[in-house]
Amino acid sequence: MKKRIFAMAMTAAVLASGLAGCTTKETAPAETTSTGTSTGTATAEPSSTYTIPPRPAMEAPAEPELTGVDIENAYVLAKYYFELYQYVVATGDTTNWQKYAHPECDYCAKVQANAEKDNEIGAWSDVHFGILNSERFYSTGDIDFRIDFLIERGEITYYTDDEAKKVDPGQNTLVIGLKAEGDSLLVRSFDIIGSSYFGEEQLP
Repeated sequence: MKKRIFAMAMTAAVLASGLAGCTTKETAPAETTSTGTSTGTATAEPSSTYTIPPRPAMEAPAEPELTGVDIENAYVLAKYYFELYQYVVATGDTTNWQKYAHPECDYCAKVQANAEKDNEIGAWSDVHFGILNSERFYSTGDIDFRIDFLIERGEITYYTDDEAKKVDPGQNTLVIGLKAEGDSLLVRSFDIIGSSYFGEEQLP
């Protein structure tokens, strides 16, 4: 069965563009893993003596060994990119974020721009996500594959130059669209939506 899908995402800082395509669903088994990203309502904790704490010393997630452009490799790349996000917003290192970003991935470009801006002042985010489940879709159109992650989000803290902004815990669906470019896969879209849309062919 084929249906046209649309997605719109919102994080604590930016809005992402939609993804579109026709999908056929393939379900993956449930899993549990931890990494990070952010979404929700932010609250600030101003202080007259506030200073940005130092960024954590983190190892970058292991780069995947991709062997093709099928749905299994798409899943591996999507999970890596999800894990990479926590590293990027904490350290400001976007080397591999850029490497796997499709030129037309608006959200990927916004993460890149935000990281460069944060690097100017040392701002960073302490973010924690855990994967509760995942589903895989074959697609046509702007993307070739769509990977959904049902994610549980811990409290998030964004350390700006003048205050620490906190985001409450919650659950969301992360939808990653991937596009085959020759013999390589690239992330075409990275969207965060409500948890009730996990695994649904029709997205908001």
